[in-house]
Amino acid sequence: RRLAQGRLIVCATPDYWRRHGIPARPRDLRDHHCLVVRSPEGTVLDLWRHQRGTEMEEVAVRGWLVSESRDYALQAVLGGHGVSRFSDVSVWPHLKNGDLQAVMPDWTSNDAPPYSALYRPEARRDPLVQAFVTFLAELLADIEAQCERAFGPRPAASRPGWYARRQGRASSSALKAGPSIAKPG
Repeated sequence: RRLAQGRLIVCATPDYWRRHGIPARPRDLRDHHCLVVRSPEGTVLDLWRHQRGTEMEEVAVRGWLVSESRDYALQAVLGGHGVSRFSDVSVWPHLKNGDLQAVMPDWTSNDAPPYSALYRPEARRDPLVQAFVTFLAELLADIEAQCERAFGPRPAASRPGWYARRQGRASSSALKAGPSIAKPG
């Protein structure tokens, strides 16, 4: 059962942004220490796609950390060691209390996966499972609403191009073709 839709946001500590400058657009991330994660299938998620109206930018980011754990990347970012991209729902407490600062709010990324509850079909009628899933849905709906007030409407979920890849870098095909930048008009 789908519970919520996240929005990927680029964030770092306010101190990091003071020291290194705030990017105005996605391609400016090339000048930053971007910390990336590896998908469960093994793909390094280093291609960050963003859209603003009809304008699209993809940037192959670089940094000193590639982690299989989103939590390790988050700890490094909270320590002021770089920039990363997280689902707003997952880092909302850090954004709310000021530990993290999101940038480029006018750019959206449609690569955020939804939050879902997975359970066996026979568990659908189990009152405990139903109560737990309802609890999660209500909790995430509240956080999702707060994030929507802070960052705007939820983007439509779409499968990014790297989704079917099993290993390598998400940016590898983009690097061969060059960065994709569509300009309005």
